[in-house]
Amino acid sequence: MTQPETTVELHARICLNCCLVTVAEDGNWRHSAEALLNFADDACDEPLPGRKARPRDVWFGRAPLVKNDPYMDDTDSVEVTGWQQGDQPVLVGTDCSYRQRRDADRQPYGGPICWGYVATNGAYGFGATFMPRRIGGDPVSNGEMRAVFWAVRRLVPRHRVVLLTDSQDTVELIEEWRTGSTRMPRGYTVQRASERPAKLELLRRNVVKHFELITVRWVRGHTGHPLNEGADALAKFAGLWATKRVSKEAAKADARRTAAAVLQRFPG
Repeated sequence: MTQPETTVELHARICLNCCLVTVAEDGNWRHSAEALLNFADDACDEPLPGRKARPRDVWFGRAPLVKNDPYMDDTDSVEVTGWQQGDQPVLVGTDCSYRQRRDADRQPYGGPICWGYVATNGAYGFGATFMPRRIGGDPVSNGEMRAVFWAVRRLVPRHRVVLLTDSQDTVELIEEWRTGSTRMPRGYTVQRASERPAKLELLRRNVVKHFELITVRWVRGHTGHPLNEGADALAKFAGLWATKRVSKEAAKADARRTAAAVLQRFPG
């Protein structure tokens, strides 16, 4: 038998500014006790009520911030001989893959936006999504930034990272964020029907919050840099998976073999 909703659940909303649960008290909207207990550092100063909070949101104190890409795996890692955290940063190669399809009018952007990353501590990830046109922006730029988003989400703040990308636009944008800019890639929109923050907005906040842990450097693409080449290969595996040319199991196996091979020959 389904239990009736509590009074808090009936009146709780998700804050449009920070995604924490907010409730009406004495005519004003305030973050719930659970939200402040679990996520005090993320609470905004002026809650703005959005959609109705679900029971799980109320219990947890916040709505889920991120929706996984439909084709992705970024929970695996490979063993790296001799790796010790110490004071050294984790180097992370990131890259994207995008190819316009002939039937571009039948799919958003005409094909999947694919990404991959490989890190010197053994972490790696890859994925793909068919991004709706309403989000806007250049698909290649979106893919490059999406690779950075997932890498940073997994590794920071537990590690200090140096992001290696062959996209000069990505380097420029992240450096601007580090100095307080809120600029997004040209044409990219941050409003979402789900009322979740856009992924690049979450990445920007992470860069601002953990600026001392995140460095970004440009590397020339397709010149044999192991981490860049590995990330590029993983992004292509994601594309094969998303377009049904290989199975999920095959893509994951190829990604693991590639990450292991890359890190074996990386000079450290």
